[in-house]
Amino acid sequence: MKKFRIGLVGAGTHGRGAVAPALSSALRCELVAVADPSAESLAQLAMPAIRRYRSLHQMLENEELDGIYIATLASSHCELALQAFARGLHVVCEKPLAASADEAERMVMAAESAGRELLVMFENRSKPHYQKIREWIATGAIGQVEAIHLQSFGKHPSQQPRRTNLLNESGCLDCGIHMLDLVRFWMGGGEWDEIHALGAWFGEKTRLAPHLGILARLDRKIMVTFEDSFSYGRLVSKTPWNFNRSTLAIIGTHGVIVDGYAADQPCFQLVSDDRMETGLIIPSSHRHEIGVVVDDFVATLWGEDESRYLATGRDGLAAQQIVDEVHRQSVAKRTLHSSEHIHALTL
Repeated sequence: MKKFRIGLVGAGTHGRGAVAPALSSALRCELVAVADPSAESLAQLAMPAIRRYRSLHQMLENEELDGIYIATLASSHCELALQAFARGLHVVCEKPLAASADEAERMVMAAESAGRELLVMFENRSKPHYQKIREWIATGAIGQVEAIHLQSFGKHPSQQPRRTNLLNESGCLDCGIHMLDLVRFWMGGGEWDEIHALGAWFGEKTRLAPHLGILARLDRKIMVTFEDSFSYGRLVSKTPWNFNRSTLAIIGTHGVIVDGYAADQPCFQLVSDDRMETGLIIPSSHRHEIGVVVDDFVATLWGEDESRYLATGRDGLAAQQIVDEVHRQSVAKRTLHSSEHIHALTL
């Protein structure tokens, strides 16, 4: 089988532990080389046959590639993607697409100008139960969707220290951005408006909030509430398997879609006046999901198949636009609240 020659940029924890193995095992890909400025990170990559470089520039000068996979922190995504598009390569980029909506838009425009594809790794779209939810909504199984409620509770930096970097780069929405993208995926796209956000800190020395509450509308009609948190597990050193999880409730004019548990197994359920349907949520690893998405991306590029769930650069841009506004409001309101508190103390 013809292989898509790909280079990985970023040999950190996620790049080494999930992305590199996924690319190596993908049916349509050949992982050719890895680039990372850290010699230590490159040395820890357990793939002796893969060539290593200290920069993307070095890799591009020495390898013939079809595309790159960016698995670095968001602050470097834009610069790396622009280098790749200038060489006529396709780009697969980890979420969030960029450090800001302005940078995300630059990436989208560069891809379109180069005639190359920009894929955002919103791998949750590939999960069968999320695709089933999209199908239920599209076929009108719960009528017109009027409201969606989401919660996403992840590990606190005290449990997983690398998340401190994520908080400083992208806040807890580094993970929660998946859920914001899923709303648009389920609804077939749309624009965010009427965005309101509050943040909470529990002693964390971070600029961006580790706990967020968001109220927004999609296309001026669908009310979306989202609570996202890294602080949820801040005082818990050991958590049960179901402690860090997401919850959802989608409310339509003729029914609801919710998640929950059946016989101690996570499930999702459609309930309406004349219908009840339940399906189990089958756990899968990042490694497996990334491999599936990249294979489907290559199949679409080569005209072998058309995967309708893939997230484009414009999907990544839409997600980044609401993330930027949420961070702007939560930080501004925290500063205002602190200033008012100090002023009250001095009176």
